Amino acid sequence: MKGWIKFTGFTMLVTVLLVSCAPGPLSQSTEAQWIPTNSNWKVRKSSSAATGHAKCTALRDPLAVFLLNSPEFGISGALTVFTVDDLYPGRAVYLAVGGERFKGEEHILLSPQIVHLLREHPVAYISWSPSPSGGTEEATVELVGFDEAYQQCVSYVGGEPKDW
Repeated sequence: MKGWIKFTGFTMLVTVLLVSCAPGPLSQSTEAQWIPTNSNWKVRKSSSAATGHAKCTALRDPLAVFLLNSPEFGISGALTVFTVDDLYPGRAVYLAVGGERFKGEEHILLSPQIVHLLREHPVAYISWSPSPSGGTEEATVELVGFDEAYQQCVSYVGGEPKDW
């Protein structure tokens, strides 16, 4: 939609971009809030009408699975460590689940294989380097309830990552 605005003797063209968004949460902004599930997992949902983003995090401290629906990139996802301390910049995050190991720099991109393993196995093991001290921290995360929390996020953002 285009229109003209008179501004102190100057005329400027104003272009309003109307972004096509997934139905539901993107029609208005919502503040982020943690929502308990029937398990020890928490879900945090938020959206922005201005940017068109819908975000959802499934958390079982310190493991976080993050889904984002953005007009620029569609739906994407990542797995990371969510702690009071930030990750040491440039350091790796490691995940071991169901006999498989994954590594990423500050996060691990979600894949169907990782989601399947998180759904099918009782525990995951993670390791990371906290900031600013460096070093290594490790945690065992019980995965009971992950599928329910993940499905809430998938429903909220409008699907699973498109690049799968």
